Amino acid sequence: GFHNRQKAAMCAVGAPATVWPPAPSTRKERDCPVWDQLNMLKWLVRSPFRTVEVNPSLRRQIETRDPAGRSYGIFFTPRSGSTWFTDLMTRHGLGQPAELFNPQHMAPFAQDAQAATLADYLRLLPRQRQAGGLFGFKLTYLHVLMTFRSETRFFRAFPDTTWIWLVREDIVAQAISGSRVHQTGIAQLRGAQVDTVTDAAFHYRPSELRRRIKRLRWLETRTEGFFARRGLSPCRLSYERLQQAGETATAKFIASMLKAEPFDTPPEGRFHRVASQKAPEFAARFRDENAAFVERIDAQRASMLAQLQSP
Repeated sequence: GFHNRQKAAMCAVGAPATVWPPAPSTRKERDCPVWDQLNMLKWLVRSPFRTVEVNPSLRRQIETRDPAGRSYGIFFTPRSGSTWFTDLMTRHGLGQPAELFNPQHMAPFAQDAQAATLADYLRLLPRQRQAGGLFGFKLTYLHVLMTFRSETRFFRAFPDTTWIWLVREDIVAQAISGSRVHQTGIAQLRGAQVDTVTDAAFHYRPSELRRRIKRLRWLETRTEGFFARRGLSPCRLSYERLQQAGETATAKFIASMLKAEPFDTPPEGRFHRVASQKAPEFAARFRDENAAFVERIDAQRASMLAQLQSP
């Protein structure tokens, strides 16, 4: 049936079959580092194209446009600064990267592109959604499996693409950021919006942080495996190094890599970081209480972080 086919597809790209239980019936399955993400599998059977209403005239207009001359893809993990990074690229005229292949977000993009199928989507998006001759998108490894069902299908769709791999060097801070968003419901602040998030709503949950770190490591190892199997050498960036370099230097660095020209005077950023006075305290406490676990995770990530580039 359907689940057996999807299980086979994941096994084909190196993911363990044990991540496909129909329900978390045991403690081990509930604590599976990818269970929270694989709970999104409902999107596999809910086509993002089912609600698209095609306007023949608008579709013909899109079809007559030239596709973007160059494309790039940004692999990321949650809370790695990808929203800030893609907003920067959009404001500097370096494409309009977004989560175009996250099934939860694809429906409005499909409607704008007048795409009724995935094949239409892949053909029309580089025409409808480009800027400065560039077509960009961001995604996680899980999005590859959810939308394309296999690495091979995904790679065939983007054979001549520049790849960027965005991570966060401090994985404990990354997990804490994810926990805060989960508890408060606020990921970023837009424009001049006032920070109404109070630390009173943010609590220390070490077991949740361990699960989040394991989930992040699952995504990191699968993404690294994808690059290795395909013989790809992505531009490796981190949130910390981009923040240290600053917006202008980052934009120039990316523009040079993409052989493009950034805007001289880009508009102001739309998103602002949500600060928490508790986050540093929680990070120090977690590292102290879980020293062996953190040491093991840091050792696993060392070779990946050693390859990072700086703008």
